[in-house]
Amino acid sequence: MKSSSVRQGGLTLLEVLVVLTLIGMISSVMFQGYAYMLGSYQRLKQRQLVETREALVAGWWRSSLESVVPYFDDELAFTGSPDNLRGASFSPLWGRSGVATEFRWGLAADDVHRRLIYQEPPHAPVVVREWPVSVEAAFEYLSESGQWKQAWVVGEDRQIPQAIRLSLFTRDADDRRLAESLTAVISIRKSQYVPSQVVLFGRD
Repeated sequence: MKSSSVRQGGLTLLEVLVVLTLIGMISSVMFQGYAYMLGSYQRLKQRQLVETREALVAGWWRSSLESVVPYFDDELAFTGSPDNLRGASFSPLWGRSGVATEFRWGLAADDVHRRLIYQEPPHAPVVVREWPVSVEAAFEYLSESGQWKQAWVVGEDRQIPQAIRLSLFTRDADDRRLAESLTAVISIRKSQYVPSQVVLFGRD
């Protein structure tokens, strides 16, 4: 009677090792892809936060300055220097919209940061944005002749400029380059008269 060899069911040791190796390789690739996607998501989220903050700052900047009031009053008349500007606006950030409200924008720096600061007295100043101290910043004012000026003085100039901009510069060796610019074009009437009812109750 012939004997027949019967193969037992299951995997050999070599087959098990091959399967484990393949599972390990697939898992490694999947984890690397997951880590890459997670890193990409975090970078995208951070970029969105930065762009949202920059858009918000630009909106605040333009909103407060595009409705500057052309006052004669020395206390609220618009004045500006490279580091500070002040006046009254119909579109304050904290106060009631349509009511002329005093505001101030300023630039300040320490050993680490240069900061853009906003204030509506008597409220405390708030830091709106900051950059490395190596970034240079200055306010500039557009005159009727089309020239950008470093200062705006009541009496020497009209009550308000045509536009106001914040310019940011970086230095690479001896090269000074414009890195960013925020410009607000003053859109309200240029009349140097504000009716008392507008001062008290705002515009319709």
